[in-house]
Amino acid sequence: MSKNLTTNGFARLEPVMLSAKASHIVEQMTLNGSVFKTPNPTLAELTAGIDELDAAIAAAETGDYIKIAIRDDKKSAMVDLLQLEGTYVNNRANGDRTIALLSGFDVRKEDEPRNLQPITTAPTVKRLADATSVQASVKSQTASKGVNWFFTSEATKPLSDWTKLENRRSKIVFDNLVPGREYTIVAELLGPREQSQLSPRATVIA
Repeated sequence: MSKNLTTNGFARLEPVMLSAKASHIVEQMTLNGSVFKTPNPTLAELTAGIDELDAAIAAAETGDYIKIAIRDDKKSAMVDLLQLEGTYVNNRANGDRTIALLSGFDVRKEDEPRNLQPITTAPTVKRLADATSVQASVKSQTASKGVNWFFTSEATKPLSDWTKLENRRSKIVFDNLVPGREYTIVAELLGPREQSQLSPRATVIA
């Protein structure tokens, strides 16, 4: 079963906006006819539906209740056509966002990563003007929920013996350091389901 990539919010659009969106879809699918070779409904059927909707929109401007009802019926018919065309596009794309985007349909956002990725670069560190503070930052990830920071002036010790600041932001300031002393800093990104990733080490002299 193909993944549904196109969004389906046509019924919420005003008739004029619906007509404009449908026209854009016809234009894009015509332009990319080599990709969408057998649209269902056909583009001629979509175009006919657009023409009927546009005529009904113009007629309803008089405020006549019957003509407004006809406009709304034409809108519903256009929504049905676009939903069917969306099914065709989803089947043709078969999960490929690039193909779906060529159709002119709105496409759902990509799923956010659910797993932390390995951290390949050390935190960025810099000494602050007061000589007893150091600022460090690490690039966050979509899946990260917080950061544990570790720092020490005795880097040969195991990480479990370092000073640990838990569940902080991706940027932090370490205060009350000894001027002239070298410190080593490591960030641990925290993710869902108890995931974590440690960064390479960074060093800085306070």
